[in-house]
Order: sequence, then structure tokens, then C-alpha cells
Amino acid sequence: MSRQQFDFAKVVAVTPVVDTAIYASGDLIGGKLTLTDLCGEARTMEIVSVLLTDLAAQNSAIDIIFFNADPTGTTFTDNAALDIADADLTKVCAIVKLLAANYAAFADSSAIASGGIEQIVQLSGSQDLYAALVSRGTPTYVAASDLQLKVAVQQH
Repeated sequence: MSRQQFDFAKVVAVTPVVDTAIYASGDLIGGKLTLTDLCGEARTMEIVSVLLTDLAAQNSAIDIIFFNADPTGTTFTDNAALDIADADLTKVCAIVKLLAANYAAFADSSAIASGGIEQIVQLSGSQDLYAALVSRGTPTYVAASDLQLKVAVQQH
């Protein structure tokens, strides 16, 4: 699909509330994230890119799991292993892997972007997209608001 075929673009930012204790690989970072009204009326979109900023410069590998409907059967507990309920597994619509080596490091912070994702998503039941951040390292954040996730989408 050509990018020129899209007539709507939007970026939504969300700041998960993170724990300041060390995370283990596989732990949920923050809780369930709701990217509100990301899609508009059509409910079909393409996830184009993501940007994660890290005020603590932990530069940890993180998987972003996207859901096309509210994963209500799953318990989202910060700093605990994420176990997606079987009934919610079919709601997983995209996974973006952010690798530790790809962070841009600054004096006391860092950021990582992933573009060219080109994942078409059909939302189910609302105009919201849901996400979860899963640690693939052992970060220790300094403040509850150290991370911010920005998701850019385009829709027809």
C-alpha cells in the first residue's frame, strides 16, 4: 500500500507509570496502555512508527505488544511477568521489538525509534488501540514518569 493512499495521520503519546525497582526480563513495564481515539471513524489503520523516550537512560530492550481490542481477560501488573490470557491472544495485532543497541544515548537520557512498521490493524469495538511494554532486560527507572511512548498511525 502506498503511503499516498492514506488521508489521515495521527500521533498519540502515553506515559506509563513505571516502578523504580528493577525489572526482570518478561516483566510488564507500567500497566495496560490505552492509545485513545487513535484511529478515528474507519477503525482500520497502519502503525507507521513508534518512539520511546527514556529519561533514566536505561536503554533496555523492550517489546511493544499491541492489541486491537481491550484485553479484558488479562491481568496487567506492573513489574510482574506478563501472561496474556488465551482469550486475549487473538487480540494481539502487532509486536514491535526495540533492541538495546538501537538507542540514541544522550548525557542523561535516551530515545529509540522504530519506523517502517507498516502493520495494518483493524480495531474491534472501539477507536482505541491498546499496548503493553514488556521488558527484555533488567532496567531500573528513577522516576515513575521516566518513559513516554509515541505511536504514529495512518488510516484510509
